[in-house]
Amino acid sequence: MANHKSAIKRHKQNLKTNERNGAERSKMRTVIKDLKNAVSASANAEDLQKKFISAQRIIASSAGKGIITKQTGARYISRLYKLIGKPAPSATK
Repeated sequence: MANHKSAIKRHKQNLKTNERNGAERSKMRTVIKDLKNAVSASANAEDLQKKFISAQRIIASSAGKGIITKQTGARYISRLYKLIGKPAPSATK
C-alpha cells in the first residue's frame, strides 16, 4: 500500500479508473456478444444493421477513451463487418 499522500491519492484514482474502464469494457463485450448471437440466430438484416451500428459506436468510443487501443477497436469492427457479411471499408492514410 502507498505511504505518501500523493501515492495514496493516485491509488484511489487508479481504483476508480479501473472500475470505470471495466464497466465500459464489459458493455463493449456484451454488445459484441449480442451481435454474434443475432447472427447465429439468423436475425433479419434490419435488426443486424441496428445492432452493428450500436456495437460500432461503443467500440469506437472505447477506443477513443483509451480503454482499448485504436488498432484493437478497428480489428473488432472489421471482424464484425465480416461476420454480418459486408466487406470492411478500406482505411486510407
